[in-house]
Amino acid sequence: MSVGSLALGLFYPDYTLAKGILGHPLVIFFALVAAGLLTLRFLYGDLLKVISATSLAVGFVIAVACYFIGVWFGVNLAAMP
Repeated sequence: MSVGSLALGLFYPDYTLAKGILGHPLVIFFALVAAGLLTLRFLYGDLLKVISATSLAVGFVIAVACYFIGVWFGVNLAAMP
């Protein structure tokens, strides 16, 4: 999750995917994460038997932090001559 959000922050700092809040790259990323977690839930039944709740929460926090780090790098790299 952290690598995906970092890459999304690097490559989409200007938010040109769509208009409105649903086109924000972070919203799209978490929609993909939710789809992946739902897939795991349907495959294995109870998701908390596969991944602990603490790991999920820490993963979300790290993913958001990595997204903002990626945006910071993307904006600063775009401003370089």
